Amino acid sequence: NHIQYGRSNPVCNGAEIEIQNSGATAITTMVIEYEINGSTRTSYTWTGNLNFLEKATVSLPTPTNFWSTLSNGINTFTASIISTNGVADQYVHNNDISREFSATEVLISNFILEFRTNSAGFQSSYNVKDGSGTTLLQRSGLNGNTTYRDTFNLTSGCYSINVFDSNDDGISFFANTAGNGSIRIKNLTGSTLKIFEPDFGDNLVYNFSIPTVVGLNEVSYSQSLSVYPNPANTNMIIESSGFENAEWAIYDGIGRTVKSGLNPSQHISKLKVDVSALSSGVYFIHMTKGRNIEVRKFTVQH
Repeated sequence: NHIQYGRSNPVCNGAEIEIQNSGATAITTMVIEYEINGSTRTSYTWTGNLNFLEKATVSLPTPTNFWSTLSNGINTFTASIISTNGVADQYVHNNDISREFSATEVLISNFILEFRTNSAGFQSSYNVKDGSGTTLLQRSGLNGNTTYRDTFNLTSGCYSINVFDSNDDGISFFANTAGNGSIRIKNLTGSTLKIFEPDFGDNLVYNFSIPTVVGLNEVSYSQSLSVYPNPANTNMIIESSGFENAEWAIYDGIGRTVKSGLNPSQHISKLKVDVSALSSGVYFIHMTKGRNIEVRKFTVQH
């Protein structure tokens, strides 16, 4: 049998491949082996019925060791057809595929999820789920202006943090009077590892992976930026991760630069900016590092 082996699409909770039968004999079983970055191969037996030129999408299960060699850089997913209908394929030159992909962020297994509500805490809810969709934590009916801290010790795999707001304005929005909340990931000593944008509308989803072995110095986080309080009156805090030594600038509504400076050298930094001399109105802060630019809108209200 001649089998074309099509696309691979590694995702947070596994991988999908497309198979095709280019031979005269219908295929009813197929053994597929697959791995990431040279890890131990996993075998999966597909069953079905593929006639000549028919295709099928195969969702491959995710074993525990699937993420064991995952990194924050470029990863390689490889899969091979080992046999069809219980025998080796007569034409083996199109039975292997390899695809590069960027994984979700890699996180340390022990961390604290810190959620600070604004005054409308009842509008907020959040959960943490594993790659199979099982809910590990669920919080709703939250109190206003309250900090919730949950400590996790997760095994290797893929997970998601899902945050919802019933009023569609996140936990910090310049146009309401509910104040400012925050969402952070911290290590067990309390140091901030990642901050999330609080003006997320009706929902925020953060997917992350935990490999079998990872040290703190191996964790790499994407750039993030948060500005509060919003509205601001006298001082404003610019909190960022991944923007060490970046340039920042504040622009008014017609594009004029009204303030600018250099961000501190720390990976996680808090910068206090005096906005007392700015007129009431809407402004934009640009944080620029190389080709990466993050923009946040805020309001000055005297």
